[in-house]
Amino acid sequence: PATLRQFELLGGASGAGQWIKGDKLKVPPAGYTLYNLAGKAGAVQGGLKTSYGVPCEQTYGVTIKPVPQRNDWWMALSGSWNARPRAVTVLPNSSAVYQGIVRDVLIKKGLKNPIVNLERVVRVDLDGDKSDEIVIAANHFAGSSGPFPPVSGQAGDYGLLLVRKVIAGKVQTLELSADVILKATTPAELEQGIQNNPDSFELVNVLDLNGDGKMEVVTFNAIYEDSAVSAWEWDGKKFQTRLISGCGV
Repeated sequence: PATLRQFELLGGASGAGQWIKGDKLKVPPAGYTLYNLAGKAGAVQGGLKTSYGVPCEQTYGVTIKPVPQRNDWWMALSGSWNARPRAVTVLPNSSAVYQGIVRDVLIKKGLKNPIVNLERVVRVDLDGDKSDEIVIAANHFAGSSGPFPPVSGQAGDYGLLLVRKVIAGKVQTLELSADVILKATTPAELEQGIQNNPDSFELVNVLDLNGDGKMEVVTFNAIYEDSAVSAWEWDGKKFQTRLISGCGV
């Protein structure tokens, strides 16, 4: 999020197609193109990377200017390729079809009467095979709202990241991430230091991060005193986490 003068450094890719983690990446001062989910959203100038320090010494940020006003998630890319080679269409969260898909997943995971809350649904051809995928982010937490979940989950809380994809001619629902709370922490468990810290998951963007013409799904995950940004790539068989940057206590 662009609420600070630094963007967290997710990582990069080499000309040979190798992913490079942020702590290994050389970052000279450079110009960056800003993207939000709608597409290009301007340009900024970035400086050298700097460590976030204790307790997140291996997490880095890059100071950028001018600082954009945040009204959504932002990403800044320095590559010369077209990072949005195909359209990304945001679909309504009120869609009964995708609400039903999320409900079915939650019921299979043990929630009898889940409260379905879609936070973002997009349609996009990730790998250029002329078949669209549907990416769904859904979260519900009785104790809080926003990108960070409560410290302790209640029965019925959940965070989900799903992808609907055609595989071998059949539409399948794939789980990128899922955390479903079936019961609240009891007082006895709290006395023992046991607590069910729930995870939330958000869809940040869908972009080609390495210039190969295929788009990665970028997500944000938060749990008590910890958060991470991840880039997921479809390798032809499953989604793989290619880059991750986070910080936690």
